[in-house]
Amino acid sequence: LQTAQQYFANPSSIHTAGVQAAGLLAHCRQQLAQLCGCRKEELVFTSGGSEGNHLALTLSLQKLRGLRQSVTKQDGGAAALWEKEFPTVARKQKNDLESQKHSHESNASLLTTVAESRGRHNRAKIPVLVNPLEHGSIWQWLKGYEADLIVKKIPLTAAGRVDICETAQLLAQTTVENGNGLVICQQVNSLTGMIQPVEKLAELAMTQDWLFHSDCVQGFGKLVGEWPHGITSWCASGHKIGGPKGTGILYLAANAGFTPLLPDIHQEYGFRSGTEDLPGIAAFTQAAVDSFSQRQELDKRFQDFRQSFMSCL
Repeated sequence: LQTAQQYFANPSSIHTAGVQAAGLLAHCRQQLAQLCGCRKEELVFTSGGSEGNHLALTLSLQKLRGLRQSVTKQDGGAAALWEKEFPTVARKQKNDLESQKHSHESNASLLTTVAESRGRHNRAKIPVLVNPLEHGSIWQWLKGYEADLIVKKIPLTAAGRVDICETAQLLAQTTVENGNGLVICQQVNSLTGMIQPVEKLAELAMTQDWLFHSDCVQGFGKLVGEWPHGITSWCASGHKIGGPKGTGILYLAANAGFTPLLPDIHQEYGFRSGTEDLPGIAAFTQAAVDSFSQRQELDKRFQDFRQSFMSCL
């Protein structure tokens, strides 16, 4: 209420009240960046988890499409660009070339095979590896873009946890067959409470030059320890930590090279248009500060509750 009364102006306006509102907006973004161990320029304010998921996945698809189109359009520089953007696939193709060149009639025929493989990757649909237990907003997006994607489900253990070994094999195989793509796995399941090994998944994705998005709505401000690193995008929602509904953030790693979907958007670094809800953002930021500071206490309460529950079984 205090923010709505004192910082009522549009943060994009250049008059005094607008500049003051912009200052508060920048302060909130900086506070959240410090909590998450990232740069403030990597955080985009959103309306919550569903919008964050949809925006992150659309930006990822745009990025992957753009890389493949760039490779396709270039002639003499195609191989160099391929090696730059998809080093793991390019490295494997080179190794295959060395190991198989003696079994082919000529190097020219093998180079043709490699060129055709590159072309197949360029024209193919974008591969996506997704956790089968994702939030509905993920499946809505996948359904909407199914014509552009090859969707494969990440292997899980009987307990519903990602099987890292089988996922590594699936990721490597898919990279060879379909090129680089996107891994999607939520940090914490909202129904079962399963905490997924997102940092290990991020490492796997990085080794194969894939993008990795994680829905962190359930874990944000609750899990003890440093916030996961190596993820190219993740989202969080305000109402899950006592903040107002309709607020959230989206993290977009600067080194991933995401670009805005539309031109000439001046809010949120070009990634989301519209006047920011400053009272909601301020309340969400304070809820995040409080939640992060109380994680140890909250974790102990959860552990005590779990022990009490298990003892009753």
